Amino acid sequence: MKPLLSVVIPLFNAEKEVEICLNSLFQSSWPYFEVIIVDDCSTDGSLAVARQYPCRIYTMEKNLGPAAARNLGVSKAHTDIILFLDSDTMVRRNSLKLFYDAFQKHPEIHAVLAVPDMASLRSCKASNYNSLRSHYTFISAEPVCDFFSTQMGAMRKDAFLAAGGFNEIYTGADIEDIELGMRLPPNKVLIHKDIIIRHHFPSFLSILKKYLRRSNQFSKLLRERKKLTSVHTNKKGMLSVLMVLMNSLFLLLTCVSVFFFALFSIISFLACYCISVILFFKLNNNLFTFCARKKGLPYVVEAAFFEYVFSLAIGLGGISAWFY
Repeated sequence: MKPLLSVVIPLFNAEKEVEICLNSLFQSSWPYFEVIIVDDCSTDGSLAVARQYPCRIYTMEKNLGPAAARNLGVSKAHTDIILFLDSDTMVRRNSLKLFYDAFQKHPEIHAVLAVPDMASLRSCKASNYNSLRSHYTFISAEPVCDFFSTQMGAMRKDAFLAAGGFNEIYTGADIEDIELGMRLPPNKVLIHKDIIIRHHFPSFLSILKKYLRRSNQFSKLLRERKKLTSVHTNKKGMLSVLMVLMNSLFLLLTCVSVFFFALFSIISFLACYCISVILFFKLNNNLFTFCARKKGLPYVVEAAFFEYVFSLAIGLGGISAWFY
């Protein structure tokens, strides 16, 4: 049975998650695919789990990160369509066929993205909000965009090679996929809103660390390329992050003013604080309305807390790019 689509999965210390991922893949209703796993020097039982499935497995000589692992996987692929899949995701039975059919229906498209499910495979409040927020971001975006994600995204092999593949200078799972998307021709990526995946979004502290690191790297990339993406890093999102930074600054200045008993300053900074809060909610009105519709009005309080804290991490990460 000749494969028509190659699934490339970089693997590093994902012993528990990769079994869920591979189980879902090999329960697909469409059988015309191959699975290529590139182990990036895992130190747990990930490789042993992968060997239980009919995958082609390659092992990196040393740990170089997911960008290098995916590049190796593409070089071993037998098909013209490459599906990049994180090891901690779960696909639906019809996902692979939907990907393949999209490329047949849209020959002008270079890449196709899936939409994250509203719930995370990891059951905690921060993970589920991050999943819900990602779902909203993709589902409300224009179908054709200039953003790429390897959480679950497919690309024509010739387009991948023409773009130069993943930049292996990025050794973490941070912005290597976003950077590749910025090198694709404009308006060549399709968000397929019928393909839904579930992902193990990380815990609260891990999300904060990831946003700090990713924002730092993206800010440096933005200074170099001077180009925003149409999904995650649009102007409205950046304004929301700016409001959170200003809000935190005004709150800090208010506290300082209280300490020095400067009544006029207290009133001024509190006024600025309130204005920045109002603007934060206005800029995120559609997101919070979506959260209320899906999970009830009381959930907006929780959503606003996570959005505020995550935006603060993104803003601080962006600022840090100017110092290191």
